[in-house]
Amino acid sequence: MSTGIFLICILEVLAHPVMRAWVWAYYSSVASVEYDVIYVTETWLCEDIDSWYLFDDRYLVYRKDRGSSSNSSRRGGGVLVAIKKCLSPRKLDVPGLDLEAIWISPSTDWNDGNDGCRSDCVGDLVKFENVTYDDVVLAISELKSSLTVDVDNVPSFIIKDKIISSFESGSQLDVIYNDFSKAFDSIDFDILLKKLQGIGFHVNLIDWLLSYLCKRSLYVYFNNAVFHEFTSTSGVPQGSNLGLLLFILFINDLTWVFKYSGCLLFADDLKLFGSIRSDLDSVLLQRDLDRLFKWCIDNRLHLNIEKCSVLSYTRKTQPLIHVYKINNLVLSLSNTVTDLGIIFDSKLDFSQHIDTMVSKTYRRLGFLKRRTREFSSELTLKVLYCAHIRSNLEYCSIIWNPNYRNKIEIIERIQNNF
Repeated sequence: MSTGIFLICILEVLAHPVMRAWVWAYYSSVASVEYDVIYVTETWLCEDIDSWYLFDDRYLVYRKDRGSSSNSSRRGGGVLVAIKKCLSPRKLDVPGLDLEAIWISPSTDWNDGNDGCRSDCVGDLVKFENVTYDDVVLAISELKSSLTVDVDNVPSFIIKDKIISSFESGSQLDVIYNDFSKAFDSIDFDILLKKLQGIGFHVNLIDWLLSYLCKRSLYVYFNNAVFHEFTSTSGVPQGSNLGLLLFILFINDLTWVFKYSGCLLFADDLKLFGSIRSDLDSVLLQRDLDRLFKWCIDNRLHLNIEKCSVLSYTRKTQPLIHVYKINNLVLSLSNTVTDLGIIFDSKLDFSQHIDTMVSKTYRRLGFLKRRTREFSSELTLKVLYCAHIRSNLEYCSIIWNPNYRNKIEIIERIQNNF
């Protein structure tokens, strides 16, 4: 449908204190690039400079000059908007605003599902992630896995590769699984501000990001009762695109703290690991664990030490046992651990994971059979099977892929049962 859209998307910002002296330079820049909308501030234009000096006949130009050539005391300032004629722009009169501003409404196709305007002449408008990509991608540590990746559960795949390499070298790999307590809700705004400044974000972008977080009023609604509102001083909204990005930027420098061990980050899931050949290697891993605790104190994040655990991967009959501590609290030594939905064991056998997965899948299969007895559509049954049964069997199968015939037959039996 056709609707009016206020000019809130600025594709290119051009500014210079003495624009008149650079008219032809700006004209060459504009003529060489297919911009849809051009917004200029601090134009320093006056009445004796025509718009056709600046833009060709593809654009309609709207200006608001502050002064004229005869009134030198009012020189400076001024705004300009140039927009392609194919957008059929029209100038809007916004009463009651004592501002040096121009409001333009282009006519184009728009719906809530679009990231931008739909029009043959418009193309894709710039999205927020494209604008910030160059600033963010260089700042994020290469050791950190993305929150959205093409391969399921990349951190678990990497740790499996480390374990196999350790087995092949005849050594032991100690992995410390750390659990942050309410990590997303504990992000301190002041610390986040300093980190964004340290990364090199422009002050305007920082202000925009913080405006999304600060001065948010929250309240608790329970049993038809609303408790008093309060202003949040920490925390990023979970489930939002900006929340995930800001959390990654906040925790990014953690990967630089460790000196002797490797680490893997997936959102707030942290694994610290080191190859253990002697007691000295265990001591060095403990030192990095102490650095982790100090970093948490400095950044006002808390570890749920009761949920942190240690798993020693080895095929030795007598592994090296070391007592690891966080804040003088001993971490539990486990034989198995569930890491991002996969059950790892010290021998990297995955038998317990397969048995647990098969049991869970059979329960789902029984539920589907009871609920779909009267279904006659093969397509519907196939969709339900793929969504609830096959998806469970295939989750991260590249990691736990069974080597034994009996485990393979157990899995195939489920598919044949459907």
